[in-house]
Amino acid sequence: MTIKVSKPAINIREELADLKQDTGLKGQELMRADTAQEARTAISAGRKNLIINGAMQVAQRGTSATGLGDGDNDYHTCDRWEFVESGSGAGVYTMSQETDAPAGFSNSLKLACTTIESTLAANEQLRLRQRVEGLNVQHLKKGTSSAESLTLSFWVKSYQTGTCTINLYDPTNSRHIAKTYNINSSATWENKTITFSGDETGAIDNDNTSGLEIWFYLMAGSNFNSGTLPTSWGSYSEGNNAVGQTISLGGSTSNYFQITGVQLEVGSVATEFEHRSYGEELALCQRYYYLLVEGDNKEVCYGFYYNATSIYMDVSFPVTMRDAPSLDYTTGSGYYGIYANGAGDEFDTFLIQGAHPNGINLYNTSEVSGTAGHAGFIYTANANSRIAFKAEL
Repeated sequence: MTIKVSKPAINIREELADLKQDTGLKGQELMRADTAQEARTAISAGRKNLIINGAMQVAQRGTSATGLGDGDNDYHTCDRWEFVESGSGAGVYTMSQETDAPAGFSNSLKLACTTIESTLAANEQLRLRQRVEGLNVQHLKKGTSSAESLTLSFWVKSYQTGTCTINLYDPTNSRHIAKTYNINSSATWENKTITFSGDETGAIDNDNTSGLEIWFYLMAGSNFNSGTLPTSWGSYSEGNNAVGQTISLGGSTSNYFQITGVQLEVGSVATEFEHRSYGEELALCQRYYYLLVEGDNKEVCYGFYYNATSIYMDVSFPVTMRDAPSLDYTTGSGYYGIYANGAGDEFDTFLIQGAHPNGINLYNTSEVSGTAGHAGFIYTANANSRIAFKAEL
């Protein structure tokens, strides 16, 4: 007869502490799970990547935007990644979510030049930006003697070779730090790692405003590279932002810049990319932008006739948004409708009655006709119909 002896209960916290002491690994450096113990260690270590949608999986606004240039500063394709341009440049660009990506990733974000910037003026710049909420960076201990260093890692592919600059910017205290990296081979995926020291000056506000920003420079006029690169934290100076930048995306219609696998984490060592499930990544993005519906003949929500010429409707959000959102929707003749009492009544526009981070009340008082008290469902009535809500930083 074989007797099986049960293993005593394990104190995971004690084993984790012993493992870190025995191996010399600290904090989140032990993330790869090749054994049962390391799997438990990885789980207890918690989330590490400050970047949302670093693998460029989520693109609620669509997979491609064309004709971008002067005055088009906004989020256009991959969620949380903002196209930022200043000056009065003549360059025109496309921004797209691509399936071209290095092994282990399915998507990348691509910026490509379609109309050149023949003369780069001093005040012209182009960069890719992600803003991180102050609520999400308190563990950096910025403004204290224990301020944490940060390591940024990412994959990049560019037609041009040369030098690019990256800034971390603290908008609360108007401070920044910058580093350069080199693109060595044209049209080749390359992995980059950059470490930034911690900043002992200036705590970041613990609120839902921008607490830390990451700027990837793609082009910079002399106003942005006339000073000295701030390789340690200091007061913000525009002339120091892109010192050493040689790549200029707008210089040729052959030029493009692709990026994916972006991770910003505490510590001086880059660990493996934190792959979150698509559902989790989508929910993180929906805090800032929520696409409710798009396309023809789609149910939106339920509504009712308040009186003969007014309808009201309520929309609840799947996650708590960062702030009370604004409405981002398409409008046109008969784009939307309400089906009540066996008949449809189409309308063109929405107005906001009240908005808060968990929901919004919409209404229309000029384009409908019905019976007070009749309820029905709101629907889309055009292939171009689209309703979304925006609470971006």
